Amino acid sequence: MNAQTPAHICSQCGATFPTEAQLREHVSSAHRQPQNR
Repeated sequence: MNAQTPAHICSQCGATFPTEAQLREHVSSAHRQPQNR
């Protein structure tokens, strides 16, 4: 079995997601980062 590196890794908790959409949804719900610069 090949160990494939997941496409998207949460930099806050290390959770991995196959799609960016899932990663963003996780971050917005679990970590709630405001997107203002």
